[in-house]
Amino acid sequence: MKLSSLVESGAKDLGIRFNLLNVFPSVLLFVFLLTLFWSGAPSNAPELRPVFEKVEGLGAKDGIVLALIILGFALVMQPLQLSLIKFLEGYWQTPLVPMVGHILSFLGTAWHTYRRQKLKEARQKPPALKDITPEEKNRKAVADWELQRRYPLPDRILPTALGNALRAAEDIPQKRYGLDGVVIWSRLYPLLPEKMVAILSDHRNQLDVAARLCSVFFIAALVSAIVLFKYQW
Repeated sequence: MKLSSLVESGAKDLGIRFNLLNVFPSVLLFVFLLTLFWSGAPSNAPELRPVFEKVEGLGAKDGIVLALIILGFALVMQPLQLSLIKFLEGYWQTPLVPMVGHILSFLGTAWHTYRRQKLKEARQKPPALKDITPEEKNRKAVADWELQRRYPLPDRILPTALGNALRAAEDIPQKRYGLDGVVIWSRLYPLLPEKMVAILSDHRNQLDVAARLCSVFFIAALVSAIVLFKYQW
């Protein structure tokens, strides 16, 4: 069996979710980094001509080796997806950097507590309802929607917008039915219809891909800042 066929069949057997969540962001990151360094950085100011020359000089073996490296990187990064989501949610109390995590958590939580309070004040009805203009009514409706969908109860606020939105979703069963959403979800999920499972899987894939792309763009921006800081914008 040819090595190229093995790589192609292996990626296909891993499934659409793996390719979408792990392979695609890894390809973006590696292509960007290769383009950055093939352009002459950091020893020279970046130019596109060396990149085109490198691409034209690539052989089939080089492409296969690069595909294997990307596939291996994607496999290594797959188990870290849950940790990445937790980090983006704002769970920063890690034993490695406890002081930094505590400070960032305090600042983020204080900011979102302030925003939640502002939304709560914005949705409050004035004494005279007849004096409400259509614009004010619409503004209050938007504030009420954001408060319900983007923020949990005051004692459950996290330092990031993603963490607060997910916790707000967890609070919905508690508010409506008095049930703990985190506890009942694992028991409810196997009973859902196939169409509902497909919709939920699609939303989950969107969230995971967005989180992975955030990490990829952050790494790309960090490397770019280090490599290109001495050159003009």
